[in-house]
Amino acid sequence: MVEARDGTWGTGPFDSDLAADFVDGLEGLAPQQVINVLEQAFQRVANAVSGDY
Repeated sequence: MVEARDGTWGTGPFDSDLAADFVDGLEGLAPQQVINVLEQAFQRVANAVSGDY
């Protein structure tokens, strides 16, 4: 998974380099690997506390 933060140019779902890099990082992974990466990402969001984002 890519952790680089290059910038955001709008408020839309695809207006962020980080979001685009995240999706690019899924390319080429096996289906189960994609599921694992998405589960980890959702878990991080679910466990976030105010101020973590």
